[in-house]
Amino acid sequence: MRHDPASGAVIIMLRSLKMHGMAQAVTDLIEQGAPAFEASVPILTQLLKAETAEREVRSIAYHMKAARFPAYKDLSGFDFSNSEMVDGRQFRLLNVLDDFNREGLGIEVDFSLPAERVVRALNQIIEWRGKPTAIRVDNGPEYISATLAIWAAKQGIALTHIQPGKPQQNAYVERYNRTVRHEWLDLYIFETIAEAQEIATEWLWTYNNERPNMGIGGITPAQKLKMAA
Repeated sequence: MRHDPASGAVIIMLRSLKMHGMAQAVTDLIEQGAPAFEASVPILTQLLKAETAEREVRSIAYHMKAARFPAYKDLSGFDFSNSEMVDGRQFRLLNVLDDFNREGLGIEVDFSLPAERVVRALNQIIEWRGKPTAIRVDNGPEYISATLAIWAAKQGIALTHIQPGKPQQNAYVERYNRTVRHEWLDLYIFETIAEAQEIATEWLWTYNNERPNMGIGGITPAQKLKMAA
């Protein structure tokens, strides 16, 4: 049976990732002409591209190439925080940080922040800031979604997940989350999402442009970025 080029590419990627058992299983499915498998080839291709990119970032070769880490556009990270309205309803924050200059790239506030909303926020940031090489995230289920993995693969961005029980591997974002909480999130009683988002946006501008950050030599994130331009 003649192999479809896309299916053949899947087999090649599986073998390059040393997933030989899966490669054989895919070969069998192709020989059987399974319609369900043929329909899943585009998604499987994107997931394998994401896995390839993540393995590259974790490799020794990558870290030797990026020995200046953290460097401009090398790595960004995001994480979630939780709080509640005056009426007790829980809401969430998506915090996105640039490791290089500790700049807060965005804060999204809402009752729910599904993967589609995260992708939309990241796309908006990329439009004005450009793509990082990789985005480091936690290892919880909300960070390991097919939607996010497919998006990252299409963008050519590696998702690097920290090891379970080691939040220090995402130390910059963890510290930033504490700053968010101590400097504004725990200081207000919110009645609406719009109110929380407005305060978050105002604080973010001050944090990036007026607040010296000792982690980058006592200058602001905006100054650090300007020095690298």
